[in-house]
Amino acid sequence: MMMRSQVNSQIRKVARSYGLEITKLTPCASFYKSNSAYKADTKQGTFLIKPFIGSEVKLRRITAYMKRLENEQYPYMPSWRTNLAGTMWIRKNNKLYYVTDWIDGQQLGEAEQDYMRVGKALATLHAKSIRIRNWKPRNVLAEVNQLRVQNHKFLRRLPFLQNNRTEQGKWFKLVGSHCKLMAEEACQILDQPSTARKLKLARLALVHNDVTIPNIINSVNQLYLIDWECSYVGSIYYEIVRALANTTLFNTGKINAFLTEYTKFRPLDKQEKMIISALFRLPREVWYLGLHSNRGSKSTLFQIVRDTWSKRMEAIHWVDEWAKA
Repeated sequence: MMMRSQVNSQIRKVARSYGLEITKLTPCASFYKSNSAYKADTKQGTFLIKPFIGSEVKLRRITAYMKRLENEQYPYMPSWRTNLAGTMWIRKNNKLYYVTDWIDGQQLGEAEQDYMRVGKALATLHAKSIRIRNWKPRNVLAEVNQLRVQNHKFLRRLPFLQNNRTEQGKWFKLVGSHCKLMAEEACQILDQPSTARKLKLARLALVHNDVTIPNIINSVNQLYLIDWECSYVGSIYYEIVRALANTTLFNTGKINAFLTEYTKFRPLDKQEKMIISALFRLPREVWYLGLHSNRGSKSTLFQIVRDTWSKRMEAIHWVDEWAKA
């Protein structure tokens, strides 16, 4: 592990590879790490320098996506900088890095107008047809089948969870059968011939794949999606569902604002809305909690899932009615 002085020296070398001379370097924390990126004040402006955790092949793919989006003038992302060698990424001492413009702003607020902006940003992204030669997109049906596998694993573990004499165990006793019913109802919708046909023929698009509150920045007159490291070509339906769950905390006013603006820029037909309603009712966070929690342990995720459960039920009902309208 490199010392702090070594890390700073390394980041300065990366900056010089982009023609930048750092005057001030500030570590930026993420949910998982205290120095996941660096704010670099330079003579040429302010930038984000990000170490990339992953393979060179993956980073090449992501930078290819970003270049395509920039060429199509997609406005809801920070600009990725090109280094002196003409690429959007660089390797230094066997570590990968990339550099983007630094975005000043605030995190997503409570105003419904903010969620309209998120809906528009995602719809604009999903309306674009982004394909990169030699990189295969993810199959939509395969993604749905992965969700079915997660449900199956959860149901196998559920009796063990319900036997725990803990607060979590009591809660799983209370909601376990309901979670099973929710998944069954979702599968019934997805297995309907018209819905299954739509899934099979679904047009794929580039998805951000990590639309969360920390990855959304509200600037003065613009919203930005940051941290595109998980992006890939796949299903827009699952992205919509995850974005709603991760940002709105099941507030129906925010969900309405998001979907109303989204459908203005990327209309959804009846079958697509039914797919979204089915995926939205899947208790994905409960599955994760059940499959990864330890006996008697308490977690922030458990508290969030428990405290938002009634709002989740209201939101599921709202999305069901939206899909039927």
